[in-house]
Amino acid sequence: MRSTILCLVAALALTAAYVDGDTKKEFKDFLSSWGKNYTNSVEYIKREAIFAKNKAKRIAHNIKYRAGQVGWEEEVTEFADLTSEEFIKRLGFHEDNSTSINSIPASAYFADYESKRAENIDWRSKGKVGPVKNQANCGSCWAFATTASVETCISIGQNVDPPNLSEQQLQDCMFAKVCSPGGGGGAAGIDWVKQNGVAFGTEYPYTKSNGNCHTTQKKAHVTSRIHGNTEDQLQNMLSKGAVLIGINASPLQGYRGGVVNDAGLSRGRNHAVTVVGVTTNCDGKADSCWIVKNSWGPGWGEKGYFRVSKGQRVIGLGDDSDMPQGCTGDGISTGDSGGNSGGNSGGNSGGNSGGNSGGNNGNCQNSAGSELSSNGQNTLTAGGKSLTSPNCQFRLSLQTDGNLVVYDTNNRAQWALNRFSQGANTVQLQQGGNFVEFSESKQVMWSSNTYGKGQGPYKLSIDNQGKLALKDKDGDALWNN
Repeated sequence: MRSTILCLVAALALTAAYVDGDTKKEFKDFLSSWGKNYTNSVEYIKREAIFAKNKAKRIAHNIKYRAGQVGWEEEVTEFADLTSEEFIKRLGFHEDNSTSINSIPASAYFADYESKRAENIDWRSKGKVGPVKNQANCGSCWAFATTASVETCISIGQNVDPPNLSEQQLQDCMFAKVCSPGGGGGAAGIDWVKQNGVAFGTEYPYTKSNGNCHTTQKKAHVTSRIHGNTEDQLQNMLSKGAVLIGINASPLQGYRGGVVNDAGLSRGRNHAVTVVGVTTNCDGKADSCWIVKNSWGPGWGEKGYFRVSKGQRVIGLGDDSDMPQGCTGDGISTGDSGGNSGGNSGGNSGGNSGGNSGGNNGNCQNSAGSELSSNGQNTLTAGGKSLTSPNCQFRLSLQTDGNLVVYDTNNRAQWALNRFSQGANTVQLQQGGNFVEFSESKQVMWSSNTYGKGQGPYKLSIDNQGKLALKDKDGDALWNN
């Protein structure tokens, strides 16, 4: 054992002899900048040698960048003293080949949907993406990608500023249940939120360390998950919100900015991130590129984001994509931007004015025009559950994923409907009010707008017995339960 250690020290000393003076100074500056400290001399020499090796690789890469051979530039990042293997290990992503289970296939969900291929989408510009966060030394990238996608889903669905959700709860309650090495998958994270709800970050903050799994009174909720495995499906999914994906993060260790466009890079997935946009602003390196939110803080990359060339499955982007749907947050008022009075006023005036005026005659009208009827006793029967509220102040929301949610006066989801069971088949309510019946093998068996049954726009109504009916523009019922 002693001889092995002596050999290691000798090897490191020999390596250190080849580290020039400028690099030694740069390494000291690097340690100071990032607050790192290696008190063990052997470890110090080892990290200095790795830093020097990464410097040589960075110089070679940037020569290619300036020659136009690659689309992104590299710099010294906080990971400059890690080997490639150490860098990947700390990210905490576990590739899962069963992410399609318990999900709605994107191919079926968007069966009648044609995306605009040249369209620029950026949910940041619409105020639907929360701030860039930092997973630090925890292997919790999957937790940050989960919360990022759900935050945007709530922001879009409820027309509010993105809430801050708890990565710490996901880390404490799932998989290894520790900060490091941690590890997990984003699809499972969304499914966990669907089953349990996830706490808000203000009540369950991120500590960058181990914690004890517990629950909170207020939570965010998800009703379904859409899964895709191609870039075309990712484009469709992105049109509805932020999308959690798995990628090969190897080229991001020293990323400074630009477009990752090397299709020859491995597509093996080792990191979870969130796609928030697609753009044609790609520095001339690609016709179109994805805008991706990372979880390494706003000081990394392009203010915490990076871009990847679209259309060639670069770094595996698009091979494994998931997004939550039907997202709501306890205590969040629709139209409440940041909890200010203007947001509350705008959010409640449309929903409650119709409810109050209809309280005496048993009819409520939501802002989307779908009818919600009570029985005159301010009670709605839905899904076998009797919901009671004064002044008939229920609100029926038809969300972007086709899910129906009934809210009470406190904007708490009292009842939600995602799928209608038809024996072995399922009937899904899609965007635009279209119903599609799928077989167990996900084949389309019937669609309300495919076989000439009436013309849209369609209106979905729910009567005082909780029965749902889909009506065409002439008022004829095309479907009811």
